[in-house]
Amino acid sequence: MSKACRRPTRAGIREQRSHKRRQEKALNAKRRALGFVPTSPAPLPNSCSPFATIAEEQAAREDAVSKQVRLLRKELPALLAQLTEIPDPRDPGKRRHKLTVLLLWGLLMFVFQFASPREANREMTRPQFLANLQLLFPEIETLSHADTLFTDPTPPTQPALTCRQHTAI
Repeated sequence: MSKACRRPTRAGIREQRSHKRRQEKALNAKRRALGFVPTSPAPLPNSCSPFATIAEEQAAREDAVSKQVRLLRKELPALLAQLTEIPDPRDPGKRRHKLTVLLLWGLLMFVFQFASPREANREMTRPQFLANLQLLFPEIETLSHADTLFTDPTPPTQPALTCRQHTAI
């Protein structure tokens, strides 16, 4: 015996789509009645590069990077001081990297919008990246593997019960 399929039919899918469209139209009409103006994202410009030479582009990039570095140097010491106050739940004998480094690793994964730990490993473990990072954060000696960030540092609170233990209770 087989179970009946719970997947909607083509007609059911069409009905769901049209129902969703009706709901969206009703919601947009209600918003317009309340005075909300629908916004659309700004279109991307359809123009050529404003830089005429490679030197101009390089100067603009260096200027942008230097402004970001100035901001980082201003704001990050306070952030790092706050990160050092977070208690480390890991076993002291098994620690290879400082908790601050791991937290910074996770923050950089978010800032650089890496889609996966593999992508973060590929990009953030490059020697040039580490050298640049050490210029900003001299306390960083090495970078961990991204999997270090995604492992649970706390041991399970109670082991699972076996059948004999369960029946004895």
